Amino acid sequence: MRFFKGDRVEVLTKRDVPSGSWRYGIILSGNGHTYYIRSESATGSSDTTGVPIVERVPRKAIRPCPPLKSIESWAAGDFVEVFDNSSWKFATVLKVTEFNLFLVKLLGTSQKVKANKSNLRLPQSWQDGEWIVIQKVSADQPSTRRYPNKSLDKDLKMRHVRDDCSPVESESGLQIPRMVSSKILKRGSPDLEANHAERSACSVGSSGTSNKEEMVDGTHKLALDAYYRTMEALRVSGFISWEQEEMITNLRLKLNISNDEHLMELRKLVSAQ
Repeated sequence: MRFFKGDRVEVLTKRDVPSGSWRYGIILSGNGHTYYIRSESATGSSDTTGVPIVERVPRKAIRPCPPLKSIESWAAGDFVEVFDNSSWKFATVLKVTEFNLFLVKLLGTSQKVKANKSNLRLPQSWQDGEWIVIQKVSADQPSTRRYPNKSLDKDLKMRHVRDDCSPVESESGLQIPRMVSSKILKRGSPDLEANHAERSACSVGSSGTSNKEEMVDGTHKLALDAYYRTMEALRVSGFISWEQEEMITNLRLKLNISNDEHLMELRKLVSAQ
């Protein structure tokens, strides 16, 4: 797909947690390989010094904003993304606490976070121009399908609508600030004049065969990360049903995960225990 100046996107970073997190940013310019992206803070698009927060990001770490999917409820063992410290992080629900808050554990860490329902979302993976839902599973109700058992929802084909990146509104009516990393690089803002040549340079996959190969390689690495996080969430839940095994198999086929790659991810899980 094409990224243009002014587009709102999500950027993958592993600075905060080992499993990675997604934060929002705005495309300023790019050459097809890397992009200058401005992040948005709670007070706007500048830090305390008033200088715009801008960083240079490789193409493979950028994706469109995922569409919102409504979930009626969450339960212990569910694999989610939680909005914590200005970014979306992968987590597992531990329990529902008082006042309808959810206690979740960030993947790859011992850190636990309390969040309300509006701060949780269904994990999704951007593959080949379509959104793949990493299915909502529950340890408490392993045989109940509270979300359709489809690795890929056809209705989730990307509609690049800016509203998908709007601030999340909390149950109290307050708006949660758009996401920003607290440790990103501060660089001078590049020339923001729009022209046709820049828009062509910003398009993904427009620089020949080598660029396409690089994009495929980067996309597959993100697929492996998503696959690993799914298996890790199931391991943390402590119980794997036949339904969940079927979901993992379907996800492997959709993400083109080979047997060798599957074994490699299993070894990583064992070594991480």
